[in-house]
Amino acid sequence: MSRQERYVELDALEKLTLEEGLQNHPKTEFRKHCQMLLFSAKGKTAKEIALLLDSNYQSVLNCFTNWQQKGLVGLMRSRGQGRKATLSQVDEGQLKAIISEYRQSARKATAQLEKELAVKVHPETLRRFLKSVSTLSVACVRASKANKTRLKDKPKKHS
Repeated sequence: MSRQERYVELDALEKLTLEEGLQNHPKTEFRKHCQMLLFSAKGKTAKEIALLLDSNYQSVLNCFTNWQQKGLVGLMRSRGQGRKATLSQVDEGQLKAIISEYRQSARKATAQLEKELAVKVHPETLRRFLKSVSTLSVACVRASKANKTRLKDKPKKHS
């Protein structure tokens, strides 16, 4: 005995909403889920959809289930899914101390992090983390300096 194929039936408003999501949503995963549901509404089986979208059969069925249980919200990635950030769990004070001590060598800093805090981090990960943290502060400083120089350079109005 084979299992009965699952399909999703959509009304006109749901189709319109999913088509808008397919065209305009910034997240690829969300657009793919919209496409899965639209294909299903056209009569395609879950296996056919998986082949067309280069996806997994079970992922298609999970998409159907999420749509039926949660609606449009079920198509988005839930909070807490994905890989947890390695350096966000480290004490900020200790991290700053290690980085300031080994400022010129990411390899030495990562070795010290592993030794002191038992956190295994690749040197490139540490570089990216520092770049993202320092870029914000540097950008803020640059913006404030730019505003000060603009105020100085503005010609004064004479009454």
